[in-house]
Amino acid sequence: MKRFFWILLILCAAVVRQAPAKADHGKLFLVRDGRPVSTIVVPDKMLPSTKQAVEWLQEYVHSVSNVKLQSVPESQAPAGTLISVGPTQLAADAGIDTKGLKYDGCQLVVRKNMLFLIGRDQLQEVNGNPQLGPRGTCRAVLTFLEDACGIRWFLPTPQGVLIPKSTNISVANDLSKTFVPAFAYSDGRWTYGAGTPASIINNFRNGVAILPGGHTYYHCVSESTYFEKHPEYFALIDGKRTGKGNHLCTTNPDVQKLITRWIQDQFDAGFEIVSLGQEDGFRRCECKTCEAQDDYRYENLGIGWDDFLYGALRNQPCERLFLLHKSIIDTVKQSHPDKKVLLMCYAPTAWPSKRIDYFGDNVIGELTNQEPKFLKAWRGKLSGMTGYVYWFNIQLNIGMDIHFTPNEVADRLRYLHQSGFIGLYQFAEANWGLQGPIFYMLGKLMGNPSLDHQELVTEYCHGVYGKAGSTMNQFFDLIYSRHEAVLPINENEFAQRYNLMPRWLDNITMYELLYPPNHLKELEGLLVKAEQEADTEMARGWLRHTREFFDFTKFIAHALISYRAWQIEESPENWHELKERVETFNDYRMQILTYSREYADQWFPGWDPFCNFLTANNENERLYYVPWETRKAEAIKRGTDRIAIGYGGRFGYGYVKEPLTFDFSTSK
Repeated sequence: MKRFFWILLILCAAVVRQAPAKADHGKLFLVRDGRPVSTIVVPDKMLPSTKQAVEWLQEYVHSVSNVKLQSVPESQAPAGTLISVGPTQLAADAGIDTKGLKYDGCQLVVRKNMLFLIGRDQLQEVNGNPQLGPRGTCRAVLTFLEDACGIRWFLPTPQGVLIPKSTNISVANDLSKTFVPAFAYSDGRWTYGAGTPASIINNFRNGVAILPGGHTYYHCVSESTYFEKHPEYFALIDGKRTGKGNHLCTTNPDVQKLITRWIQDQFDAGFEIVSLGQEDGFRRCECKTCEAQDDYRYENLGIGWDDFLYGALRNQPCERLFLLHKSIIDTVKQSHPDKKVLLMCYAPTAWPSKRIDYFGDNVIGELTNQEPKFLKAWRGKLSGMTGYVYWFNIQLNIGMDIHFTPNEVADRLRYLHQSGFIGLYQFAEANWGLQGPIFYMLGKLMGNPSLDHQELVTEYCHGVYGKAGSTMNQFFDLIYSRHEAVLPINENEFAQRYNLMPRWLDNITMYELLYPPNHLKELEGLLVKAEQEADTEMARGWLRHTREFFDFTKFIAHALISYRAWQIEESPENWHELKERVETFNDYRMQILTYSREYADQWFPGWDPFCNFLTANNENERLYYVPWETRKAEAIKRGTDRIAIGYGGRFGYGYVKEPLTFDFSTSK
């Protein structure tokens, strides 16, 4: 009798588990009262992107509700409420597919007792990586987790994810949502990591299988591979063939064949769009054949690059590059008619050719200059446009400060979208403490530029800082509004802020103007108030991170203010105060440099580029690309005494040298 009772109890429990989730007030429940009332079903033959989507769905539903949803092939689907993930036969039978989608667009649809989560996925492996292209089904799942569960991926660490707790998870029983992001891709520095939930849902990802980046000559015809046996492939400069800088002889037919073959190989590997562009710091080949193709003679004019870019280059473009690129474009059009070339429009190729009216239906331009006059010049010569933007590049002369405010980023992002841009290559990666709201807002606008950018900043502040959210909103509004007032950008010109800085406005003067003592005091007061209001580990942790970047700003500003005072009056008192403030900054630097990797991975996104910046000592920007972990032991052993911050040490770079490099062991 007891055995019969237990069998009956088990059967009843099974019936309860399989029973359809009851619709209540227009809702389809997937988790109810802390119990699973739905089952995930997937195609019998599952794509890697679908597998990843299901894993995320199970992981985050469990984090929200402490419920583990079961996943089964659709051929084994039980009765009851189902969550169909990916291109199942169930979806096809319901007429739900991805035919009308582009990029990594997705659909969330409810039909009767089924929730369908499906998106446009990469079907072919790219360079052996099955998840390099669009992952729309992952986007569908993450969109569901945002909409139905309230999850937000604010910062790119496990501590940066807001996960509300609930015993119930449901969707509207008439749900029908289609989402296609406004931009096809955002490549470059991986703001939210690569292939993470945060990167996909915040649109810092590739929604197409693209290989961007511009400087492809290094890969196609590298000096290390070819110069010894084929010096004729490389530029003739001052009467001598040289491999230094990887400058090529652009009229050499074998060079053209090698570049063409490399691009074709990338197409064969699965990429849909592949970049084509000359080396950085281009130097022209001076052989007779190359010189006969144009009047490009920048090195012989004795003028600055900006004067050349906005003046002479417009009238005498570097035709030798355009002619080479057009020949390559036409060849790959024949071999790969369904693929596209991403043509880098940069430096010598910033202005279009005067000899080529149209580059082809298979050509998208990657413009590094997005001012209206450049767009007007290129319009009609390309089948589409993307942008290589320097909005947050810490190598440039804004350095580790705030590069663009929310208002400025929103204006420029919308301008590019309205101008037909479909993708961005960018550098948003560091100073999360002061720019975190901007990075999050930028990501969401790349999905939908019509969103209210100020509401996104507010959402970030309240989601990250909790009860201190309102105070932090005031903090960020104060610091951003001063940047707009002190370093305004002409709204009629789409220029980068660093291009607008006159040569007299070095980093020392910039910090003096942006952060006078009264402004720092007001910001400090708001930050202290927020620190007192914080009531969760998440809020306290991210306030600590904002404090870390505010202290960087405050301590360097104090040192520079004292430096100016000492310049005005070289008294012992001023020298002593300057010494103390530099030592305070150096102590701060060492604190940051000695953080553990475990701490940084949880609470300090952008730690690696920040540490390199703090120890770069005005060295060449090459140091920017060296992993911090490979430099850490040596840099800490060397210490921070008499070490400058930033790169380059000249106009155009972000750096501070004096007074950090002073020898304070001597008396003044």
